[in-house]
Amino acid sequence: MSISVAPDGTEYSFPTPEDDKQEFEILKTLSERERKSGRKIVVVQGMGFVGSVMAAVVADMRIEKDLSKTLFDAEIVVFAVGHKPYKALAPEDIVQMCGRKPLIVDCSNFLTDEKIMKYIELGCNVIGVGKGHIKNLKKNIKK
Repeated sequence: MSISVAPDGTEYSFPTPEDDKQEFEILKTLSERERKSGRKIVVVQGMGFVGSVMAAVVADMRIEKDLSKTLFDAEIVVFAVGHKPYKALAPEDIVQMCGRKPLIVDCSNFLTDEKIMKYIELGCNVIGVGKGHIKNLKKNIKK
């Protein structure tokens, strides 16, 4: 199994093709269900050539330079890349910009456990690729 080493030395195992397939199916099912119920889905990722195309395909959205306008009223926030400006965002700020407690989807091991726990404390549901341990983090949150 291959690993990726973060600048702080933390090692992360790469997901297997089966892990990717399983997580994609979960995300696809959730997205389809939420779209059918009329909910807005927001994808947060880099806006290079591939990012622009993927944002249009995945979320059927316009490109907006103001993150607070983009996130307003969003019920699902998908983090697809780990760019520093996005990593610097506090969970409280995301929830405030959305004006609600969105479903948070981490597609790239973007969120630290501390941030995941903060989103959960704020009342958000959090899922992520390669983040099966989130259910254990939820148990650690004091009710």
